[in-house]
Amino acid sequence: MRHGERTVIEYVAHVRAFLAWAEAKGLTLAGMKREDLVAYQSELFALRRGDGKPYSAGFQANRFSALKSFFGFLTRRQLVLHDPMAGLERPRLETRLPRTILTLREARKIIEAPSTRTPLQASVPSPRRSSTTSIRSNTPIASAKG
Repeated sequence: MRHGERTVIEYVAHVRAFLAWAEAKGLTLAGMKREDLVAYQSELFALRRGDGKPYSAGFQANRFSALKSFFGFLTRRQLVLHDPMAGLERPRLETRLPRTILTLREARKIIEAPSTRTPLQASVPSPRRSSTTSIRSNTPIASAKG
């Protein structure tokens, strides 16, 4: 998987932060367990920025994406026996609705827009709503069929 230059720089920083945390706890990569990563995730959740506000779920998800890539790399290279990140739930990113969907002017423009259906389309019933038997026998289409 290829990443952009900025992503690589951020991933390296995230992995270094994790390695510093693991070293402070006396943990090794070879002995890393799922429970250790759950503890790290809990500490990330409690971590605060300089202004006292919590880090966003996006920040936490980026940290975990970096670790997922890192442990995937270690596992593929057989530098660790198992991937402790496997099956670990990442923080869910919140999904927000747009602040303004349509302005009043845009909504009025859509409502007042002319129909895009041609007169022929407007007079022939839709095949989904009714069958062709609803066409009267004196229409040119029905007369041509016999």
